[in-house]
Amino acid sequence: DTVVRLMESFGIRAVPHGAPDTVDVKAIRDGLGLTQEDFAVRFGLGLDTVQNWESGRRQPDRTARSYLTVIAREPRRVEEALRPAARDT
Repeated sequence: DTVVRLMESFGIRAVPHGAPDTVDVKAIRDGLGLTQEDFAVRFGLGLDTVQNWESGRRQPDRTARSYLTVIAREPRRVEEALRPAARDT
């Protein structure tokens, strides 16, 4: 709320977007054709974290749900963004 009010005081129309309430991690992973381990490594997640989410022992927090939503929609772009930059030699 404070950030939105501050932005609006500068004439910037703030339209907050929220993370989805739930994310089906297994469906995202299955849709990409990846094992739990491959999914975890490819997207910088802990294997135990992925396993806990999929088993229902834990739920992704808001930040993780946002990240998982981006992975579901744009997996190749996420991979590109996470790839180390080429160094000038």
